[in-house]
Amino acid sequence: MKYKGKGRIVLCFLLCMLMALPVGIGSAAAVKAAEQQTIIIGTNAEYSPFEYLDDNGNITGFDYDLLEAIAREENVKLVWKDMPFDSLMGSMEAGDVQVIAAGIGPTEDRKKSVDFSDVYYTGTQCIISRKDNPVKDFEELSGKTVAVLEGAQSDMIASGETTDYGEVKDAKVKRFKNASSAVMELKNGGADAVLIDNIMAEIYCKQNSDLQYESVPSTAEDTVFCIQKGNTEIAQIINDGLAKVKNSGEYVPEIFCGYVGEQRGRYRCGCNRWISGTVKLYFSSG
Repeated sequence: MKYKGKGRIVLCFLLCMLMALPVGIGSAAAVKAAEQQTIIIGTNAEYSPFEYLDDNGNITGFDYDLLEAIAREENVKLVWKDMPFDSLMGSMEAGDVQVIAAGIGPTEDRKKSVDFSDVYYTGTQCIISRKDNPVKDFEELSGKTVAVLEGAQSDMIASGETTDYGEVKDAKVKRFKNASSAVMELKNGGADAVLIDNIMAEIYCKQNSDLQYESVPSTAEDTVFCIQKGNTEIAQIINDGLAKVKNSGEYVPEIFCGYVGEQRGRYRCGCNRWISGTVKLYFSSG
């Protein structure tokens, strides 16, 4: 009888432990979810296909899908903030955002105030002009009125702030908050040309039969995410996640071609052409 009583006590103890086990596991999962790191992303959602607003007013685009894929790989949560392009750097310096996703190039001037992720895209600047008044290179662009996205690489080239990619002399620069306004200025005769990234140039010229574009090979430029200066933890999260997304095979067919290739009807720009450039970037990054 004595051992039988002890057996009942042991059995009750084991049953209590088993009943408590799922609660403990659930609590641990809840704590883990609560501790999931949040990263605040600043963007200017007026630069399709990199970032723009969909029909429901939600941020989407190449940069958005790529960063969300990185977040899934690294188990972090992203919070997106849309703002004017020329407010992004100031917002980062003020601590309001930790990462900037806006099709930005890693210039020496920007390096003074932010850190950069690994390269995820390489493109060139293009000159968009009207077919009845073509502009083919920087020499022909000199002395003319040039529309640019304010604060972008094209702005620095056209205004003469940098001559690393070639020189545009004595141009009158008109700055706009978004690419569509710059192109409209050209179409309305308020500018002789628009200086802009090659993806954007191809999209706008496909949508407007009266426009043409010329690539400027000397302006080949890498594109990166800007990261809060000195924040090595977030830099590692972004770079590790980017490497994982590339290695997973999702980057080219699902994300990159989804916005600049034939996968999505809105931006049909020749998938094979763009894949070859991306694969070169991918294999040279190791």
